[in-house]
Parts: sequence; C-alpha cells; structure tokens
Amino acid sequence: MWTCDTGGFLSPTNNESCPYNLYHNDCTEHAELYERWVQFSCFTPIFRTHHAGGEAVPFRYNEMTLDGMSHYIKLRYRLIPYVYSLYYENHLHGTPIMRPLFWHYPDDKRAYEIKDEYLFGENMLIAPVLESQKNFRKVYFSQGKWYDFDYDYLYEGGREYEVYAPQNRIPVFVRAWGIIPMSKDILNTREMDFKALGLLIYPESDSDCFIYADDGITDSYLNGNYTVTKVTCHEDANSLKIHISPNNSDYSPAEITSHIHMKKAPVNITLNGESITSVNRLTSVEIAEGNAAYFDEFNRVLHVKMLLNDSEGCLDISLDEGRCYDAFKPFSEESIAGQLPYIYPPAAVPCVIQAIHYDRGGEGVAFHKNTKPQTAVYRDDSAEID
Repeated sequence: MWTCDTGGFLSPTNNESCPYNLYHNDCTEHAELYERWVQFSCFTPIFRTHHAGGEAVPFRYNEMTLDGMSHYIKLRYRLIPYVYSLYYENHLHGTPIMRPLFWHYPDDKRAYEIKDEYLFGENMLIAPVLESQKNFRKVYFSQGKWYDFDYDYLYEGGREYEVYAPQNRIPVFVRAWGIIPMSKDILNTREMDFKALGLLIYPESDSDCFIYADDGITDSYLNGNYTVTKVTCHEDANSLKIHISPNNSDYSPAEITSHIHMKKAPVNITLNGESITSVNRLTSVEIAEGNAAYFDEFNRVLHVKMLLNDSEGCLDISLDEGRCYDAFKPFSEESIAGQLPYIYPPAAVPCVIQAIHYDRGGEGVAFHKNTKPQTAVYRDDSAEID
C-alpha cells in the first residue's frame, strides 16, 4: 500500500536562508516538479495531492501545467478497475501493486539493477522522469514485447531504448498480451460504474485478466458480495477470440467497449454468434444503442461495443490474411533527433516542435519536428511553439 504525498514537503517559509525553501513559494518554479510528480503518482497504489509549502492544487498553476496534470488525474480515475483488481490480488496473495522488474523476470540479471522503473501490476511498465528539463529518458525493457501506452510503438525486450518524454508525458508501456480494464470518464469514485467498462487489449497468443468489483463502500465483500469477471484472449493466424465470463451477475459488466490493437485487419465480427454492425466512426460506437464496431485503420485499433446483459460474452473476430500490419517501430538512438511521435493522446503535447501553417479550407495546422514542407500547399510562415 505504498504511496507518497504528491508534491512533497517543501517549506512555506520566505526565509531565504532556510534549506527547505526550495522554490520560495513560486508556483512557476515549482510547476515542473509538481507536474512530473502527478504523472508518477497516477501509477502508485494511493494517489493524493497533499504537501506543505507551495500549492497542492493543480488549478493554481499555469494553463499548460494544469492541462498536463488534468490528463493524468483523469487517467487515474479511468484506471480504477485495473487498480481495484490489483488490490484484490494483493488481498488474496499479498502481491504488491508496484513491483520491481525482477518480480516477474527473475532470470533477467539486468532487471535486478534497474532502480528507476517499476511494474504497475504485471502488465504495465512505468518509467518516471526524475531529472529537470528532460525530454527523453533511457528505459530498459525486460523479456517480451512492450507497447508504448501513448504512441503504440513496439519495443523488443532485453535491451534499452531512448524514449520520448516531454514535460507532460510519463513513459508508460503495456506488455504484449496485456489486458487493461478501464472505466469511462468520472469525476470521483462515487461515479464508478462497474456495469459499463472498457478494455484495452494487446493480443499476443493467449492471455487473461480478472476484473474485481463490489459496491465500493461497505465491507459486504467479506460475505461474498462481489463479482470477479475473467477475460481471456486467444490469437491465432486466422482469428481473435475474446471471452468474458463473470462468476455472478451482482457487479458483472452489462456493457463493455473493447479497444483491440490489431496486427491484421478484421473481416467479420460476431458476439455470441451474432454479427456486429460496423460503423464509420468511433463516436458512432460510443452512442450506439446496440452492439457496434469501428476499425480505425490508421491507428490499427478495433473498437467494439458489446452489450452483455450481465452474462457471458464471446467475441469472435476473423482476420484478413492479406492485410497485415507491421508494428509501429520506435526510432533508434541514431535517428532519435528526427523522431516525430503520433499526437495520441493529447497528453503528448505540448512539446518542443516547429509548427508550419497551411491553409486548405480550414484543415488546421500541420506540426513538424525536423521536417521540411513536402508540398506547395504549405506556407512559409513558421510559428515556433514551446
């Protein structure tokens, strides 16, 4: 149950000679550290912004700092099903929620030497930025394959990479075959609804996860008032099968929206043997009254809304052998200066980039980093944005 007071204990004194007066109560100077601290705290067992000195509330900082911190505070709430299930695992077996790399990789000698990364549960790797004014950091990956949580770059395990980490992004990675249960956007835990969940799925052979749910208030779970839902994923050359099986209907999900990172294009999608309608945009999936699917081919993510009515569900996806996708590869150390990350999600910006305006009927602004305009539709008026 380890945690920290986000923001730390900085002296509120104005005494210049006080060794604890690190930021002189200056919110601007403190903002960089505080934003990095919030990012880290998002992936700890208990997240609380509580400290002495300076300001503990995000809205007292500048707009960019507030935007970055808000993203991770919202993400923490969306991760509650994942974190709550880790607590259930801790309750049963004493397994810590934050784990050193060697916990799951005892044969990896290098894992015993890593002191500035950790596993958040089995499926997430967290690499906090611990130095000021850094936009990159080195990250070591243990065996297997790891997907960048923001950009979907695929990293091969057993080696170290230089990873993009602008001020408002903490490098986070999901292990291939990881399944991450998430909630919809909520403002506090009272709004948590285990009946409507999301699943981030990174298929790789066979994998599974458990989702624990109870009333979130009382200790009636001691009398068996809780639900454990098992999710399994099986991938082979021709199909992808996802099975959702709750042990009872008390807190079992009635609606699940899966976000599946695909290696091949889907051809046909069925739920419990019935075809799912394909729609042409993600918002259509979100507002659909029934089952619906949308394949975002650019990002290679299949979004599927499933109505389960508190019962089991078997999602069966047949794959197109002729439409295979290479993984998004991270840039090597030699080409890191030219790295242009996908702006996905918004937490990836702002970063130090060069913006070149163009006008094509209101399409907006094209962002480039170390990249020259390729067509005549671009204008030369460059706005350099920090």
